[in-house]
Amino acid sequence: MNVFAKNKRTAAALGVVSTEFKFYRAGSSHWRVRLKDGSELNVVAPNLATESTVLRLAAAQLAKAGRAVVYPKEG
Repeated sequence: MNVFAKNKRTAAALGVVSTEFKFYRAGSSHWRVRLKDGSELNVVAPNLATESTVLRLAAAQLAKAGRAVVYPKEG
């Protein structure tokens, strides 16, 4: 499985609809992560972060909030 497929599967499991770059500030990139339920997360990642990094940081925020991860069925 390549990186793009892994990111797509991870985003689906987390309930992420989109990741949107907002701006750079003080050596960090700031992202808006939109979820299926309509809520949004603000994620601060290292400068030049990849989509994988943004998803990992979003997953950490969701875990702290007690949100469940539901992986889609293969098929």
